[in-house]
Order: sequence, then C-alpha cells, then structure tokens
Amino acid sequence: MSNRRGRPVFKFLIPYLSMLLLASLVSVIMYQQTSRVVKEEVSSRNQAVLQLAKQQLDRQIVETNQLAISLSQDPRVLAMQQIENPYERSSITRLMELQKQLGSYSAITPSIENYYIHYIKSQFVISPDKHSLLSRASSAEAQSDSVHTFIKGLEDRYYYQEMMPELKLRSANGERRLIPYIHSIGYPSYYLSHIVMFIDSSSIRNALRSIDLSEGGYAYLANQEGDIIAGVAGSGEFLPRTSHNEHEQPSGQFVTSIGLDNGSWSLVAVQPEHIVLRKVYYVKKISAVIIFGMLAIGGVASVLFAYRNSRPLKALIQTVFQLESHNERLHRSMEEQKPLLQAAFLQRLLDGAYPGQKEMESVMQYLDIPLQGERYSVIIIQLPYILESIDMGALEKLDLEKAGLRECIAELEGNHTCMLDIGESRLAMIYSSDTVIEDAWKEELTMKLSAIQELFLGRFQHALQFGIGRPYSSLMDVSASFEEASIALSFGMPSSSPMPYYDELPRHPQSYYYPFDVEQKLLNYLRSGNMEELDNTFGNLFVENFVERSLIEPVLRLLLSELVSTALKFIDQSGTQMFEDESIDMMSFLQLPHGAGEAEACFHRITRLYQHIASKTIDQKRIRNEELMREIVSYLDLHYSNPSLCLPMLSDQFQISETYLSLLVKEHTGCSFTEYVNTKRMNAAKELLSESRLNIEQIADHVGYSSLNSFSRAFKRMHGVTPTHYRALSGQ
Repeated sequence: MSNRRGRPVFKFLIPYLSMLLLASLVSVIMYQQTSRVVKEEVSSRNQAVLQLAKQQLDRQIVETNQLAISLSQDPRVLAMQQIENPYERSSITRLMELQKQLGSYSAITPSIENYYIHYIKSQFVISPDKHSLLSRASSAEAQSDSVHTFIKGLEDRYYYQEMMPELKLRSANGERRLIPYIHSIGYPSYYLSHIVMFIDSSSIRNALRSIDLSEGGYAYLANQEGDIIAGVAGSGEFLPRTSHNEHEQPSGQFVTSIGLDNGSWSLVAVQPEHIVLRKVYYVKKISAVIIFGMLAIGGVASVLFAYRNSRPLKALIQTVFQLESHNERLHRSMEEQKPLLQAAFLQRLLDGAYPGQKEMESVMQYLDIPLQGERYSVIIIQLPYILESIDMGALEKLDLEKAGLRECIAELEGNHTCMLDIGESRLAMIYSSDTVIEDAWKEELTMKLSAIQELFLGRFQHALQFGIGRPYSSLMDVSASFEEASIALSFGMPSSSPMPYYDELPRHPQSYYYPFDVEQKLLNYLRSGNMEELDNTFGNLFVENFVERSLIEPVLRLLLSELVSTALKFIDQSGTQMFEDESIDMMSFLQLPHGAGEAEACFHRITRLYQHIASKTIDQKRIRNEELMREIVSYLDLHYSNPSLCLPMLSDQFQISETYLSLLVKEHTGCSFTEYVNTKRMNAAKELLSESRLNIEQIADHVGYSSLNSFSRAFKRMHGVTPTHYRALSGQ
C-alpha cells in the first residue's frame, strides 16, 4: 500500500527534477546568450556614439584641411615668407592686409578656436587678432600666452596636416583644451612657414561622455601610431599612454573602437566589464537563487502535486473553455457586423463610388463577398407588393416575402450572387457568371431567374417582376448595369414579360436615354475642355435616342430641354458670359422643335453649343494661364536674388500645385523653373561683373547665391569661364 502511495510521488519527482535540471541548463545557456547580447548591445550603442564623434571630427578635419589649403595658396600669405622684418615701413601695409585677410577666414571655420602663421625666416607669428616676433617676446609674455610658447617650441621640420596631442592652452579667454594642427607651406625639402591651428575638442569630448565611463572607464581619439590625441575619463584625468585594439580585449575591460574614413585615426571607448555586464550579473545571481531554491523544495512540492494533480488540470480546462467562449463571442460579433458592412459595400458599388479596382477587391476579400467571374450584371427584383399606407401587418408580410426571396436565391444561386435591399419592395441582385458569349449568358440567366420565379411563386403565390441590365467584364461598371436594370424594370412594368432585358427593350419606348451619370460626364468634359470625349458622349446619345429608339416628338422635346438645361447649369456654375457672345443665340436653343426632323437638327445645334462652350473654356484657361505666367515672371524678376527662392515657395505664393507650376513655366518659357531662375541670376551677374566694382562675393550674394563656390561653379557651367576671368575679359 505504501509502495502504491509512493509511486505517484516517485513519478512526479523524477519528471520535476528532470525539468529543474533542464531549466538549470537553459538558464546557463540563457546567461551566456544574454551576456553576448548585452555586449553586442553596448558595443552597438558605443559604436553609435563613436560614429557621432567621428562625424564631428571628420567635419572638423575637412574644415581644417580646407583652411590650410586656402592659406597655403593665398598670395598675401606667400608674399610674407621672404620678408625678414615685417615691421619695416615698406611691409606694414602688407602686414595689415594679411591680418585682415586672415580675419575673413574666421567666419567659415566655426570649429577652429584660432589659427596662426609662423614665418621661419623672420621668426614672425601672425593671427587674425594679433602679431608679434618670437625673438622679441618677453618671458612674461611667453608665460601668459601658452600658444606663443607652443609655437616657439615646434621642431624645425616639415609638417603635413599633422595633429598633435591635446593641450591645455592659456589665452585671453582663459584655459582651453585644444588640439594643435600643423601644416607647413612648401615642400619637405624647402619650407618657409608653418600654419598652426587649434581645434576645439569640446564637441568630441562631449560626444564621448555619452558613453558610460563610470568606475575607471575612458574614451579617446588616437592616431595611427597609437598616440592619444584627446580623450575623457569617467573620473579624474587618467588616460592611457597607448591606445587599445578592439580585437585585443584587455583583462577585465570591454573595448569598442571605430576608425575614421582616412584610416589614420581611431576612436576608442574602454569600460570595465563589470559595468557593461552589471545587468547580466544581477540576472545570474537571481537565477542561481531561484534554481537552488526550487531544487530544495522540489521533493516536498512533488508530494503535494501528487495529491492535488487534478486542480491545475481542472483550472487549465476551465481556462481553455473561457478562451473558447470568448473567441466564439468575438466571432459572433464580427459576423453580426458583417451584413451591415456588406450592404454598405454593395450600395457604394451600385453608386459607382469606388475609385479603383484594387481598393474594391481588398474590401471584397475582407467581407467574403462571393463575386468572382468573367461578367457581372445587375437584376432588380420587384416584389408584387406596394405599401400605400403605414401598416405593421403589411410591413411584416413584406419583410417575410423579402426573406423568402433571399432564401430562394440562396438555395439556387448562393455562390454567384449578392443581394441588396434598395427599397420597400425592391431588391438588387448582382450576378456573376463565367459565361462570356452573350446569347449563352442570357439563356443561362433566364433559366436561373425562371427557377427563382417558380420557387417563389410556389411559396407565396405571387409572381416577381425583373429588370435586367447588360453584363460587363469589370465590377467598376456594375453601376451602369444598375441604371440599365432600373430602366428595364420601368419598361417591364406592367409588361406581360416578367424578365425584360435592357438590350431587348422595345424600339418605340416612351422615355429618352439621358441618365444622371452621363450628365455628370458632360459637365466634367465642359470643365476640362475635353472635346474628344464630349463628341463621343454626344455620339452615344444620338445613337441611343435617335437610332435605337424611335422617340415621339414630346419625348424628344424633353430630351433636348434636359441637354440645354445642363449647358445652362454649367454656364451658371462657371460664370461664363455665354449670352453676351454674338455668335451663339441662346434663345434659339430654348425654342423647342416641331417634328422629328427639327429635333435632330436641334440636337446637332446643341452639340455645337457644347463644343463652343468647351472651346471658350479652353480659351479662358489659356488667358488665365497667360495672366498667371505674367505675374510669375514679374515675381521672379523682383525676387530672383532671394537665396530661398524655390518651387515650393513659389507654389505657396500663387496657391497652385508644384507640378502644375512646373509645367506652366516649362510651357511658356521653354525651360524648367530652375533653368529659368539660374539664367536670370547669371544674366544679372554678367551685368554686375561688367559694369560694377563689387567684388565676386558681393555679386554672388546680390544675385541670390549664399555660397561663393556655388556661384562660381554655376557661372562657369553656364558661360564656360569663371567670374574672375569673365570680368578680366570684359575689361572691368
């Protein structure tokens, strides 16, 4: 008996301990993976910070190199190299001009704290704000100005764009951390001066401080030889003497590095490993406590689970039932809403409200609407029951018959049809078919409608009336089939034929063809001046009303009145003064014809009226565009010197789209907006270069260029010579 009682304990104990051991193994693996992921995350984060510092340093190096090249090529700088005493009377003017020229470079080098030129022959140092001779500097001056001391202590050798380790330099603005940059003017075998610049390293150090450098961490910039150029430490001023390599991890440290684009520099971050993995160590400690605790209580827990094993299973089953019940309620709620959404979709489809096939197909897929086939048509079904007053009994009877009709259709054609209630006693059925041949399609549909009629008649002892529109190959044309079904139903009631097809309507109908969508098309064609589509639409109206139908004179008079009314509606909406045009007598169109021959002639006159209105619309558009273009040209003539002038700015100014504005400028000037503005600016620049004494930079600013380099490139691209050369050729 005791063995039987011990068996459940034993059975639960072995699997539970196995699971604990497996969990322990998983925890060890997870710890290793977490450690790797955390290291990768920290490395990635550090890489991002170093990348930001790299971008800032790259930008500063580019600015510094550009300034060094500009100074090396400046004639005023080069002229001072051969002067032994710059303070002689004959050299004072050159000295002042050089200092002024140096000051002009300060505005384009925001990252450079200051820069100096050291002339070796004269032992003369000059900067944008001061100048002096090294040999005449007093000891007091040297102590007060550490920049002066640094320059005096330079080695007598050739320097090429060389950065030196960061220094604490004293100046008038106090003590600053700056990176010296030295570039010799000349060649390794022959040089007469050095350019000494001091780069502000605060932005680089601020970027490096974004890394967690606590408890002995540090980050720095090093050159190719491993010398530290600049850096920061988490505490104190400690920095290593030599740099580290990311692939050679020092014991207990985590190193992240990134190289600059030229390969001569590297940015390195060094962090204590326990700082990087502090979260992992915490997880490790917690996991160990949990695992050993679970192992300790595993034996006791297995006994309890042996006697209470049914409770968790019961709770689990109950939870599954609750989830299943919740899922069923959610599914029912969605199914309850689906008929409303399907009805809204079908109504928009019949109204022709969908702009494209793709949007319509996505909605159909979501709502599970079964309309798949080669041809689509609309059948309007009229129940033989018309309400003359509000009667609850009659309403209930009508609803019952509608429901019965839906059941009849679902039994016979549920997979190829969709139904929509469109009135008290009418339903619209959208029918899809794979039959392409017209006669076969009509025979197939007639058989199916006859079966529906027979089934409904057997249940409710009432016959149905149908109106059938023509089939179309696209669902986008279902709205046209719906209009045709409405017309067919109106002709079929109270005809003896219960299934009138639109294309089988009698040849002598008592109603003309001019549906609402055709009127809207005519109005749109008048607004756009589309003569071709206008002629096609009138051609279709003529065939439909004068060829296919033999309309009686009163019906023709109504059709012509509707056409004239549409034209007057457009004239009233657009404000076109058509009545003042002597070439068109509007009163003649208001006089209705007497006889079919006169009606046809009147129809052609109305066609010419629409053509004349469309022509006047085109002329008015052309006049408006010409007036608008004159305003645009006038605006550009006044504002071409604005550096911010662009297509979006002009579009906002005249309240028209950028695309239309670009096409308008291209149409009237023969060139793009950018080409037109650049031509205006270059013509003005040529005039200023030839007739004014403004310098090139002032002329560039005057014609709308914020950058002298951009102006020079644009001028040379258009005229083949630089602005300076052009001025020389013009004799100015």
